Amino acid sequence: MTINTKEDWIAEARYVVPLLPEYMASVSGQADPSMIEAELNKHLAAEDWKMLYRRFNEIWSWLPDRPDIHRHPFGRLCNLCSEYWVFEEERCA
Repeated sequence: MTINTKEDWIAEARYVVPLLPEYMASVSGQADPSMIEAELNKHLAAEDWKMLYRRFNEIWSWLPDRPDIHRHPFGRLCNLCSEYWVFEEERCA
């Protein structure tokens, strides 16, 4: 999905959040999927996009650099991290 608007970013975030926990747990062997999902869902429910963006960046940085990081769903996570400008553009308009 191409992110061009704040609404695109939010829709993508809502799509990606349920996909992250299990994959993160399988990669690390340590992460608790239910805790990760609860944390991310808390920010979704509060519509706290800035904090969700921060968490997405933390997840991206935490994950090991390996080829599948750019595949689904993590290619989408990369987009969420790099396309947060849609919120900044709105403030400047």
